[in-house]
Parts: sequence; structure tokens; C-alpha cells
Amino acid sequence: EYFHLWHVKRITPELFLQQGTAAEVYTRQLWIFEGITSYYDELLLVRSGVIDRNAYFKMLAETVTRVMRNSGRFKQTLEESSFDAWSKFYKQDENSPNAIVSYYAKGALFALLLDLTIRLRSDDRFSLDHVMQEMWRRYGRHSVGVPEDGFETLAGDVTSLDLKPLFDLGVRSTDELPLAEALAEFAVELHLLPAMSSEDMGRVVTEPPKAAGAKPVLGAKWKQLEKRVRLLQVFDGGGAQQAGLSAGDEIVAVDGLNLSAKQMEEYIARQQQGVSIELHLFRRDELKVIPFTPLPAASDTCTIYLPQHPGSLQQQRLSNWLKGHVPTS
Repeated sequence: EYFHLWHVKRITPELFLQQGTAAEVYTRQLWIFEGITSYYDELLLVRSGVIDRNAYFKMLAETVTRVMRNSGRFKQTLEESSFDAWSKFYKQDENSPNAIVSYYAKGALFALLLDLTIRLRSDDRFSLDHVMQEMWRRYGRHSVGVPEDGFETLAGDVTSLDLKPLFDLGVRSTDELPLAEALAEFAVELHLLPAMSSEDMGRVVTEPPKAAGAKPVLGAKWKQLEKRVRLLQVFDGGGAQQAGLSAGDEIVAVDGLNLSAKQMEEYIARQQQGVSIELHLFRRDELKVIPFTPLPAASDTCTIYLPQHPGSLQQQRLSNWLKGHVPTS
């Protein structure tokens, strides 16, 4: 929120100044103001020495995992997510992970990609820091609102780079962001692996990660009740969806066994691929018995590894990025 005093309160969308904020204002720029803020939220902690590199990359891994676990990223662009915030993001329901993408989380990842790309293509002469400083000089200092295309135009002006293809990919399409490729140039390896458990939200490892077999999973988010497991969300393409399960279903037994959520997760994980089990559940007040075939967990959990002996150029880029340093020559 402190960062917002500068980036939102003073550097603010032109439409906010024209229409005021007493009522809903529709803009394609929310990813700029919330996503970039989310990026700097964590980056500034490592730059200031409040946290170390491992802690920073743990938070980054968690952000990547959150985005990767929502298939809505294939159905909504960052600009659409921003514009539809009032009708979709702030009115989320049990199907939202399958329908929308967060302009906070994916916006932060695009800010990261933009920063790294600028550093790479300018040979470390420019960064997102320079773009944000010019945003202040051009807009914030003079209380001038940012036009809908103002940030993209300014980024190109400051860096003298053609960034339109990058914005087309990251902001106006639903294509995946090439984060792994960009981070590799900064001595950071990003891998997408199956989750080790439902509590695995991303991690940093000290050894090169090895691909392991994906465990069968339910394909849903749940909540433990007293003697039941209530499904909160059913994910696109997962076993739960294919079996016809719905949010709100309350599982009371698996293969005739009354299990806790944790026990159910472990029971499903032990099943052989392709083997069907029976779920006894209540849908509203009706008891149902549904055959369920678990599917392997998707490779949607971010694992970050920092090589012990990276190349000198990649190591210098990493240092410059995390310290906020741009060489003067």
C-alpha cells in the first residue's frame, strides 16, 4: 500500500481522473497498477536486504504456481482481466479458476518478464526501474493521467526497444509467458513439476530437480468438514470434472471408507493409473455413488533452482537485477 501512494494515487489512469472513483471505472490498465506493484512488493524486499534470495525465489515460485493452476489464463488476457474486474474478478464464484486470470499475479509475472527482457535486450543499460521513473516524471509529478496506451508507449520511448511483440504476447494474448527462458539468462532455472501434495505451492531446491512420476489426484480444491469433505472448486480437465463432480458436493466415503481430506488424498495417490474407485457423496440432500478414475497431477508447480556455478555473465545479470543496479558504461 505504501508503493500505491506513488503508483496508483499519483501515477494513475487517465480514466480515473476523468470519471472519478466514486463509481466503477473500466480500464485495461489495472494489470499495470496492481501487477507491477505486486512485482515490486517482493523485489524491493530482497533489494533492501529484508529477505534473502532464496526467500524471494520461494515467493516467485508460489506466484508462478498460482497462475499455472488456473486454466482461466487460457481464456482471458491481462487487458481483459483488467477491464472486466468489476464484473468478474470482484464477483468470483466456484468456477472462476477455470474462467479468469488474476491481473495481480499474472500482471506481476509479466512485469518480471518485461524487466528481464529490457535488461537483456539493452545489455543491462535499461530496466523496468527506468520506465517507472519516467512514469513519475511524465505523469505522476504533474498529476497527469496515464492514457490507455501510455505505459506501453513510454516503455518503448525510454528503452528505444520495439516492445510491441512482447506486449502482444503477454498482455493481449493468452499464450504462456516465456519465463523459464528469460530467467535462464539470469542464472535461474524454473521448472514446472507435479505437486508433491496439496500443500505444495512451489519451492526452491538446492539440487537440480529430477522429474518424478505424477501422483494421481482428485482434480479439485476441497475443505474438511466434521465428517465430510466439501468440494470448493473443480478444475478443468481433471479427474473430478471428468467424473461429473461439482463444487458443493460433500464426499462421505471413498470405496466405502470414511476418510479425512488428508487420508482421501493419500488413498487416491496410491491408486494405479486407470483404476476406478467409488466416491460416496451428498449433492444437496441426495446420496450418490460415483465412479471416479484419478488422473495424474498436472505439471503446474513451480520449482526454482539456482545453479551453484553459473556463467559469469548470467551471474552478473542476476546480481544487477536483484540489487537494482544498472551499469553506467
